[in-house]
Amino acid sequence: MALARYLPPVVQGMLTQWRMSREPVFATYAEAARSRGQDYQDEELAQIVLNKTRHLVQDASFQHIAEHQAVATVLAVTTASALAPRGDRPLRVLDFGGALGTSYHFIKERLPGNYAWAVVETPMFVKAGREFETDELRFFETIEEATAWLGEIDLIYTSSAVQYMPDPLATLDLFLAANPRCVALLRSAFSENDQVVVLQRSRLRDNGPGPLPAGVRDRPVYYPRTYAPIEGLREKFASNYRTVVEHGDGTPLIYVGGQRIVMGGNYLFARRTELEPSRSA
Repeated sequence: MALARYLPPVVQGMLTQWRMSREPVFATYAEAARSRGQDYQDEELAQIVLNKTRHLVQDASFQHIAEHQAVATVLAVTTASALAPRGDRPLRVLDFGGALGTSYHFIKERLPGNYAWAVVETPMFVKAGREFETDELRFFETIEEATAWLGEIDLIYTSSAVQYMPDPLATLDLFLAANPRCVALLRSAFSENDQVVVLQRSRLRDNGPGPLPAGVRDRPVYYPRTYAPIEGLREKFASNYRTVVEHGDGTPLIYVGGQRIVMGGNYLFARRTELEPSRSA
């Protein structure tokens, strides 16, 4: 509803949570995708994110980034920096689902330094991202390609992306296979019990950094979202990683398909070998 944007933020948040709790539930990701198609393959959506990112890079305007997300991002990067080898080497970051490098541009503005930042995205976003590539920023379609460019990985960073994968826990396996020093899962969503697959409805304007470009007509967009069991997340990291941070962004719990869903979770894991002194010392 167009009038919703003029409501106080607290009321807007309540409406969003109510709408999310009523999202249709499906047996599988594939079934949800077939019901509406996958708008992450939508060329108009990619073009809008491209135009928004151009504006962000030109103006270095990050007001659209919520304070809790900005703090979590800075914490993830500074933690990885503290654990990375000293010297002139860049901090090596794999940004999974990072669109056109919004987090990279934010970090470069807030924490100037030497980076090797690899964004893993869909083919359309990778193609659009060529415009922003530098010696520090590159775009890839797979984790394997990004890892080949980065070499050793200091941080795998992802914000509100894992829950849009067909199998979030399998995606975490790919992260762990890359053996990063740290993993930051920001703005995540997990089920407290069983897995739930829904079809999320949002607005075109909600995709990408900042407001909708002038002259573009807003419309609904749909994409599957998978709420994987949160215990599966913890089990994946239990053996070789310590939990440095686990906290929410204040988003209340919602119920979907009879399951309690933890929204807005921020998780930062660090490899145990980086935190524990050598026993042979």
